[in-house]
Amino acid sequence: FSYLFRIPSVIEFHDMPPFISERIFKFVLKRSKIIKCFGVTKKLSSDLENYFGFDKNVIKVLHDAVDLEEFINKPEINNTSSKPILTYCGSLSYEKGTDLLIEAASKLEGFQIIIVGGLDADVKIYSEKARNLNINNIRFIGQVLPFEVVNYLNSSDILLLPSSGKSKKSREYTSAMKLFEYLATGVPIVASDIPSNTEILTENKNCILFNSDDSDNLSQEVKKLWKDYSLREKISKNSIELSRQFTWKNRCKVIIEEIREIK
Repeated sequence: FSYLFRIPSVIEFHDMPPFISERIFKFVLKRSKIIKCFGVTKKLSSDLENYFGFDKNVIKVLHDAVDLEEFINKPEINNTSSKPILTYCGSLSYEKGTDLLIEAASKLEGFQIIIVGGLDADVKIYSEKARNLNINNIRFIGQVLPFEVVNYLNSSDILLLPSSGKSKKSREYTSAMKLFEYLATGVPIVASDIPSNTEILTENKNCILFNSDDSDNLSQEVKKLWKDYSLREKISKNSIELSRQFTWKNRCKVIIEEIREIK
């Protein structure tokens, strides 16, 4: 309808178009000069350009973002703790790394793992899985209100982003909003070393990276980071600084500038 009635529009892609609509997208976008397109990761934008037959940089990269006003109060970086808290916030699935966290929990006995989010059915499945493996240092909170998410993140010592590298969407096309919320807290991040994360994060500057889908490496990096207080302070400071680039206001400005170029 945008194409037929010449209505200037913006399309934001979070994945490749579904098969049933691929031809429609390709037909319209090749002909329309009044539709602007964005992809939420570099790889997604590149793959879309190749598929549609566009020149490079026609589909702009527009990562997700964060509302910094929700993260005004920054937690202190603890130097000591009887049982450090590791937190993951988001949906529960293999590609999000939930299975990996359960596997790693058995190697992180000195840590408490908090998992916030997930549908009730998924929480039940993963809770039972942890219980059957006799893992008692992992706690599933389930879905909470937005302001409670901030409280859980701020109460943590390390935040986990264990997305799987085995899923193409997770590895290359996902711009996780939790990543930008993590950065805004200033709590040090341990993340899987996959392109969708490393487009934003830099090893030993604003995060620690571990080999994706490797529970041994995840647990090793968590332990190393916890022992290095100065590195955690450095990561915290740099994370907060980086988060200022990824606000919803900045994101909107990019979209508006693109719309103004439509003739």
